[in-house]
Amino acid sequence: MLNDKFVSAIFCAPTGEYENYPSRLTDEVFAALKNMGINRIFGYGFDSRAETVERTFELCEKYGILYYPTPSACGRYVRLTGDKAYWKLSETECKQLDDDFVAEVAALAEHKAFGGIMFGDEAGYLAFDGAAHACNVFKAHFAEYEFMYNFFSYSIDEKIFWTGIESAPTECAELQPKPFELTGDLQVSFANRFRVYDKLLTGFLDKAVPSYVSQDRYPMEPHWAEVPTSVHVALFELSAVMSQAKRKYGMGSYNYVQVGQWGNDIRRMTNKGELLLQINVILSYGNDGVAFFPGAFPLDWRNIPGYNAAKNGESSLIDIYGSVTRFGKWLADTQPFYDAIAAEMRASNFVGVSAYGHYDNGFILDKVASLPDSECIYQGNFPDMCYARDESIVVDSTSQVAVSLFEHDDKCRYFVTNLSSVYGNKVELTLPESNYVATLQDGTTIEFNGKIRVDFAAGEAMWIVSKK
Repeated sequence: MLNDKFVSAIFCAPTGEYENYPSRLTDEVFAALKNMGINRIFGYGFDSRAETVERTFELCEKYGILYYPTPSACGRYVRLTGDKAYWKLSETECKQLDDDFVAEVAALAEHKAFGGIMFGDEAGYLAFDGAAHACNVFKAHFAEYEFMYNFFSYSIDEKIFWTGIESAPTECAELQPKPFELTGDLQVSFANRFRVYDKLLTGFLDKAVPSYVSQDRYPMEPHWAEVPTSVHVALFELSAVMSQAKRKYGMGSYNYVQVGQWGNDIRRMTNKGELLLQINVILSYGNDGVAFFPGAFPLDWRNIPGYNAAKNGESSLIDIYGSVTRFGKWLADTQPFYDAIAAEMRASNFVGVSAYGHYDNGFILDKVASLPDSECIYQGNFPDMCYARDESIVVDSTSQVAVSLFEHDDKCRYFVTNLSSVYGNKVELTLPESNYVATLQDGTTIEFNGKIRVDFAAGEAMWIVSKK
């Protein structure tokens, strides 16, 4: 579905009128989202009123956007405690749940803008039996639509591993028996993180394969006052993890992009380079697109102390009043680039990626080592996963770049990203053959014979194919 475009979704959909806040279910909001390149809206979240769902379908159809609501039956598949916990249901009760689920989805599928469902968000391992069963039921009845599931959290402790974020009960005494213990190589720690990720991925994907796999981790954090331009290593690592899962299980993959800041006090102002860097690193690992969080400012955050700045434009593409934020304007400005390269890039086979040059993101690398949790700060070292390097390529750059290798019809293709979210980057790239066409982030194209010089702005990328 929409295979000639990148996944460009929002998590946290526009909402109807609520308390003193206006409806964001308007032509102005949906026209703006369309102009940003948004092609999918995930309906999971605060406002699931019937009139909101219907109006969202109407506006999505009008503006050519697909809508992915969350049927109410989804929550019953991941219920962990109580008499109606999924693992306690009888065969008859499971059959009734499946019937209810199918009937609910069938009613939603009558709308022209229905793209599938957003099943849920950040469940734990103990919910995977129910979630995987729901996925398989969905695929059996609605194969032409997409089953989306953002299914594990990066911020993992033992409790979150088993029970997830939102579904985690305060008391776990009633939980089903655990199939294994998180000890030894599976003890939850930074050192063991890839084994823990793999356990979560296989725990779900060995039972069911959704249309896309995704995960959210927001890399532009204000944790280190000494490093105000830090980028969390998870941007690179989890882009690689999702790409590997895509290869292994044969589904699509995308990851989430942090839109601004929303902490109790905003100590870091997100810039355009940071927005572009997230998108381009995710794509550089051969993933199929991105989802923006928050898309529209979440209603359930409206009364959180200290969130006023976030509510009024420091986070989300659309603020709580329905106005386009600077992030939305930046995304609209760069959308022609992604429109121009999406079909070619998604049709290509991702080979791998590697980095060239010295990393410079506005801080001194030697001073980072003494900071708490400094291993979480990206310092120029790529993960081993998805590594590939063409030794015939020569790169001369003022700062570090990523060069991703793709193949199509026995021809090499390249995606080149400036890895600094702070500085521009003068790059001279020499490729092994001649007759190429490069598409730059501003949408312009350049034909060249083996060598190209480009001045990248912070976070920008370019796409290169052999000239036909």
